[in-house]
Amino acid sequence: MNDKTKFVLFGGMSTKRMEDVYFLDEEGKWELIETKGWSPRGRCYHQAWYEFPYLYIMGGELEKTQSSDVFCLHTLTNDWKKLFAFESPCPRSMHTIA
Repeated sequence: MNDKTKFVLFGGMSTKRMEDVYFLDEEGKWELIETKGWSPRGRCYHQAWYEFPYLYIMGGELEKTQSSDVFCLHTLTNDWKKLFAFESPCPRSMHTIA
């Protein structure tokens, strides 16, 4: 990611639950990003928030269940990390993060 990146896309639903990451730059070009580390499983109805240089993902609907996990992607190094080893809220999807 660089200073021309305007949006970060993670996951969602197509013919299956997705776990890919794309950056969109100011010229409207999407770039599929190769990430490393412990990445979140494919999901939809999750929540995400971005605070440069970090993208945070929480919860969502997995293949047959809901999740309560929290992941962080460092968008300069493309490294994923799972956060919070302690107990988290109950699994959920279609929630809001502020």
